[in-house]
Amino acid sequence: MGELANLKLLHLEGTEDVESIKHGVISRLSCLEELNIMYSRHVDWEMMEREGSSSTEAACWEEFKDLERLSSLRISTNGNGLFSNKKQWHRKIFDKIKGLDVVGCEGLTSLVQLPPVERLDELCIQRCSQLDFVALDVVPGFKSLNYLRLCNLPVVRRIWQEDGDHHLLNLTSLTISNCDGLTNVLLANVVRCLQCLEEMRIANCRGLEEIINGGQVDQNITLPKLRNLELEKLVELRSICEIPMAWCSLERIFVWKCPKLKRLPLDLQEAEMLRKIARKKKWWEGLEWENERTNSTVLPLFVDRTHRWR
Repeated sequence: MGELANLKLLHLEGTEDVESIKHGVISRLSCLEELNIMYSRHVDWEMMEREGSSSTEAACWEEFKDLERLSSLRISTNGNGLFSNKKQWHRKIFDKIKGLDVVGCEGLTSLVQLPPVERLDELCIQRCSQLDFVALDVVPGFKSLNYLRLCNLPVVRRIWQEDGDHHLLNLTSLTISNCDGLTNVLLANVVRCLQCLEEMRIANCRGLEEIINGGQVDQNITLPKLRNLELEKLVELRSICEIPMAWCSLERIFVWKCPKLKRLPLDLQEAEMLRKIARKKKWWEGLEWENERTNSTVLPLFVDRTHRWR
């Protein structure tokens, strides 16, 4: 691969057959403009070039600094040592990152540790066993973020600060799974900043009790573009939102193995926007409604599923 001196675009996203990239290969791709190696399971990167490095050793982050034409980088990393490095070339590389998949970073306790990544539009944090405070609304470098995934974070307790600053105005997709320490997903103050959110998928969070927490009864909160809501295997989930909330674009609700959820926060007008609701019939029959007209409106949209469905 290192002989492809004129290569401009290299996409290896999701590859499982590539076990490693040898030292010096990336730095020889002098014309490379776009590199995507996110979610490539077996590939990781040394922090810096070792003295006397040979072609049999793994590639390192420092190789990216020589790619003058590189404008877009999407990469997976364990992050160890990466976020504390202060070298000038380190800042130069982060200015090019558009996609970042952080896997198994043992030293990461909060995303505040990440340096500013102003062009980042896709972020996945998974299997970081010490991460307990995500701090999404505190990190200033997330203004371009579109897609966010938080997966297998066993001790995470909080995703947000309290103020709900305007750092995630462009977020369109939020996925959270296997985060058993969470009791809620969103704060009411944060919802007002997520005006572009179109889909939300929450799964396998055993401690989760509600989706949206807080807010006043007279507070007007809405997710105006949310079209798709998926809730799966949330055994303690009791509420989506306790206060009135507008769901003016919601088209699809998928609920699977959420036995304690007894109410869908829909009024008649919002129910008319729906295209499909899926869940087991027994759960549906136990739902509580503000009025029978809403129930009658959404009943034709109900799809009885005895197994997981997409």
